[in-house]
This record gives sequence, structure tokens and C-alpha cells, in this order.
Amino acid sequence: MVHLLVLVRRNCSAALLLNGNSESPAQRTSAMLLPLILLAVQHGQVQSQGLLGQILGGIQGLGGQGGWGNQGQGQGQGGWGNQGQGQGGWGNQGQGGWGNGGWGGNRQPQQPWGPQNEDNAQNLLGKLVKGVGDMSASIASGIKGNGGEDIVESFRAWAMGPPPPNDVWQRRGRRFCRRFPGHPKCRGGNIPMFSEISHIIDTVIREGGKFLPKVPRLFIRDPLQGINQDLVQAARGFILQLGAISPEAGNLIKNVCRNFKCMEQNKEQIALKETVVKKVFDFEKSVTGKDNTESINLRMDRTMQVKQALLEKANLTNVVTAADNGVFDKDVLLTEKQAHFLLNELGKAGVGSDVPPPGVGGSAKFKRASVFFEENPVQKWDLRTPIPYTFDESLEEYDKNDVRNALKEIEQKTCVRFKYEASPRGYHINYQKVDSPTFCGLSYIGRVDPANPVYLSFQCGNARGVALHETLHALGLNHQHLRMDRDQHITLDWSNINPQHFDYFAVADSKLFTTYGIKYDYGSIMHYNAYTAAVNIAKPTMIPKVNPAQNSGLLGQRNAMSAADVAIVQKMYCIPNCDDKNVYCGAWALKELCNHPNHRGWMINNCRKSCNFCTSG
Repeated sequence: MVHLLVLVRRNCSAALLLNGNSESPAQRTSAMLLPLILLAVQHGQVQSQGLLGQILGGIQGLGGQGGWGNQGQGQGQGGWGNQGQGQGGWGNQGQGGWGNGGWGGNRQPQQPWGPQNEDNAQNLLGKLVKGVGDMSASIASGIKGNGGEDIVESFRAWAMGPPPPNDVWQRRGRRFCRRFPGHPKCRGGNIPMFSEISHIIDTVIREGGKFLPKVPRLFIRDPLQGINQDLVQAARGFILQLGAISPEAGNLIKNVCRNFKCMEQNKEQIALKETVVKKVFDFEKSVTGKDNTESINLRMDRTMQVKQALLEKANLTNVVTAADNGVFDKDVLLTEKQAHFLLNELGKAGVGSDVPPPGVGGSAKFKRASVFFEENPVQKWDLRTPIPYTFDESLEEYDKNDVRNALKEIEQKTCVRFKYEASPRGYHINYQKVDSPTFCGLSYIGRVDPANPVYLSFQCGNARGVALHETLHALGLNHQHLRMDRDQHITLDWSNINPQHFDYFAVADSKLFTTYGIKYDYGSIMHYNAYTAAVNIAKPTMIPKVNPAQNSGLLGQRNAMSAADVAIVQKMYCIPNCDDKNVYCGAWALKELCNHPNHRGWMINNCRKSCNFCTSG
């Protein structure tokens, strides 16, 4: 392998010298793509059918020396491919190089080079770049998913074309450095040069996460500190460590990856992220009038960091890369604050760069690395007035009726009220239609700033039920199957779960969500269906432990709120002046400790809501 690397370096260097001092497309492309070739070799991405041979042959052929065949001109069965590349070199005519006219000797390609021709099968440089593009896409998806996939894709597209005007690159380079302030090419307030674009691609693929702004270190109170030890033990009987799984489950997941591309980003996930970023940008621009690109990118990067941290907790990062789709748990968007909370809980506090981005002086004051976390990152709505909502112009009238009927059900069964406003100001819910087959609905959990978009595709059947599910997210409800007592009620078949969707099944952080003492409900509208994230769609991934024949059919229903859903909303919003003082009150209530003689007095003072002491305590 060492000899191969040396050979690659020598021949690529030689190709750069063939045309003297002129800056040919071959020179630019060779210089930009050499690190990708080396990276491919180092990480075993060279395919047995001769991709490396295609690339190397192209680079030398571009310089005017023919191909990489045994005879030096692309002849015979040698070359760098498994079987070489035929008898006549690389050109369609087999006449000394690449393309119809070939780039061998002094001949020029029949079609001009340009980004628009990058995939043109008749164009030599198009073939070369497409080959490297396919390879680098494989590399990008196959090396430790650190986020920044969109940067890799974008910069690779730039590398395919001529250098942009300096002012255009300066703007793009500055934006890159604001997103990845810790990148070595950004230190000292510098901006990377366009000629360094391949180095940027390489490093972002390898280490993108550590170049992001540092994850702030939050002071998160331990809810069990100072609590009676009997109650501590009772709570710990419920608590599942965020991201942790058994060794047996880990082995089952690894077995799935033997026959599944667990390290690659598929087109559906890439398309979903593109859709999410565009829709979030458009929404926030319409509400605030500001370009929030950098904030949105950071949220997407943080979401990927959380998903990768969950996999790391489960000791799976060597075989699995999370789906870099901008979404958490299939239909949830994370705020920056929520992502930081989860990253702290996963041991990632302080990870990242504290280097000031370009344009910010070294003496500028930054927020403290350690901040006091005074409020839950999942925020409730103020019900002293109805919750304002509005419709984006993308919704048809029948779509609006589905949403109205969903809101009407919440109003009929709880104290929560909604009010339509054509042009709401301040906090509100904004329903948006997204013509995409990649999801059913997306929402934040709890009230967010500046407003709550709820994205609905209206393509999944029972649109009213999907709208109801996503609206309950906006009110603050999490998924039923992520409760901390989930494993007492559901068996997960890890041998049939898509490992890249590990986050779909990572139990919610016990410091963020409470059960309020309400029992697990298979029929909750907040539960996913039994076949969620299945590799084999004929087999369930979640099996109820109680009466599975009957309860399996309840999982994922979107017909109506269950009694448990109603009870959760009622406890969250409809009991004024009554609160729990500890997030584990719900767990203790489920353990029937509210009226235990040793704890009743403490429960009356601290767990009034979960223990139903609000009217009688």
C-alpha cells in the first residue's frame, strides 16, 4: 500500500508538469483531486473494477501521455483495473486517451470543459470528475459521519469547475469559516484559498465535528441529588441511560451491517436534509426577515452530532453512520438549546473549537463556557390566551380542513384553545405543506422562537391524524415509545432495525420528559407503528409485551388521541397552580409511591401533579 501511494504521488506530480507553466484543466483537477485519491486508497474505497485505474489513467492521459495500460498508452489487459480497460485505451475511438477526440498527444476534446458537462459521457474531464465524484461521495459517507456532508457536496461541485471570482470565493470561504471556526485553514482570521478546496473536503470528511463551535458546558442539576435513597433506587429502576444498549443488542445491530450499507448516506436522506434546510430557511426568513443560514446549519450539524454521540454511546460508530438528514427521531427538529442539552448528557460538553470565526477579533467576548441551565429546553405555551396559528399559502382548502379538525379534537378533549390569525405576531404555529415523499410531518417539541413551523406532506394517509400528532409535539409531547419505561412494555427486534435510524429508538432523556404518572399506552397517537425503521418490512421492529396479537395493531394509530394522550395534555396545561418539583415524580407515581407511608408527606409537597394531589392534597 505504501508503494502504491508513492506511485500515485509520483505519476500525479508528473502529470502536472507535462504542460509547463500553463494552468490546464488537467492540472487544476489533478491538484484538487489527489488528496481524494489518496484518501480513497487509505480507507479501502478503491473498487475492484478499476476506479483508481480510471482516475489515474485519466490524470496522466490528460497530460498528453496516454493511459495507464501495460504499454503506457492504454493498450492490453494491464492497467489499474481488475481486467484493464480494453484494447484501445480510454477513448470511445480507442485512439490514445480519453473522449471522442481523446486528450492524448496534442488533441483536444470535442466538447468544451465546463461544470455543465461534468457527467457527459463524451467528455474526458467529465468522466474523470464524475469518477472521482462518485468515489468521494462514497468516501464522504464511509468515514466517521461527522456532519458537513452538504459542505463536501458543495465544495466538490466547485472543484469540478473553473475557479470562481475572488470576491465570490471570499464570501463562501468566510461563510465556511464561520461554520467551522476551528478548521486549520480558518485560524488567525484567515480564509482558505480556492486551491485548498481538496484539503477542506478531506478534513471535513474526517474531522468536521471538532471544527464546529464548542458545545457549551451546561450546569444540569441532578434531580436525584438530596432525595431519599428509597426514591432514588425506585427512579433508577426506570431510568435507561441515554443511548446505551446491551452488548447483545449491539451485536445484533453489527450483524445487520454485514448486509446493509450502514456507513453510506442514501439519496432519500440527502434529499430530506435539502428539503428541511430550504423549508426552515424560507420560514424563518419570512418570519424574521433575516438570513438565518448559519444558525440553521449549526442546528443541522448539532443534530448530526447528537445522533453520532448516541451511536458512540452504544459503541457502534465503527460500523454505523447516522442518517445525516437534519431530523431527529424521524419527525423531530431540534433547537440549538435542545441539542446542546443532549450533547451535554452524552458527555460532549466542551467538544469543538473555541477559535473566533473570521471577522470576530481575538479580544471579543464570548459566552461563558459554563452556563447555568435555568430552564427546561422544552417550553410550554402560555394558555392565558388561545394559541395563535396560521396557514402557509401552500395549503389547499382541504389540507386546512384536516388541520382544523385536528385542532378541534384537542379543543374538545382538553383546555387548550387555538385561534386562527392571518398575520400573527410573536409565538404561533405555522402549518406548511411540503410536497415531499421523504416524510409525513416534522415539528419541534414545545414552543420555539420565533414561531413553530409544522411541516406536513399530506402524502401519508389520515392527514388529520398526522397533523394532530405533529401539533401535540408542538405542545410539548414526546413519542410514547421513547418513555423511560419503554422496555417494560415493548421488545425491540434490533436484528431488523435499520442501524442508521438508531435515534428512532433512543429513550428520551429522563431529565427532560416526565410520564406524569400516566401508564404506558400502546394506543397513543404519539406511538410509532410496529414496523418503524424495519430492514425487512414484513417483520415488526417493536413487539408489545402484553397481548401482542391485539396491541401490535394499535401501535402507530393516527385516528384519534387516546385517553392517555388526553391525560398528558390535561396535566401539562389544564391544572393551574399545581406543579411537580421533580421530573421523576411521574416515575414514582407509577411505582405507587405517592401514598406510601414513608413518602406521602414529601410527595404532597413535591409531586402534586403526578400524584393527583392538586385538589385533595
